[in-house]
Amino acid sequence: MEMSDFFRIIVFNQLQVSNIMPRKQKKIDEFQMRALDEMFRRVGFEGYDEEFAQQPYWFTKREWTLEEDVAFTKWFIDEYSKTFREPKYIAKEVAGWFIFNYGWKTKKMYQLDDKHRR
Repeated sequence: MEMSDFFRIIVFNQLQVSNIMPRKQKKIDEFQMRALDEMFRRVGFEGYDEEFAQQPYWFTKREWTLEEDVAFTKWFIDEYSKTFREPKYIAKEVAGWFIFNYGWKTKKMYQLDDKHRR
């Protein structure tokens, strides 16, 4: 399943739309690209990099801090709510699924010293 197909399923499950209307589909595709652009910018890209995203497990090849993850989630929720005119609790659920599937790895919050490593 392609990334955009999965995203459409998440959004339409939340919007409870049975038929994908071309106008709604376009809106979803545009939002997905905005979200990916924002996500890629937050780890040093100029925007969504399609070549980078063609790699297997591309989302594991970069990291962000927990604070960056939380900031992106807040951004996603706000933008999703505005774009689809949905309540924040629905946007929060969609953001969770999006980040679960495409979010960057979170950097380790601590480093073990040599004595505690296996």
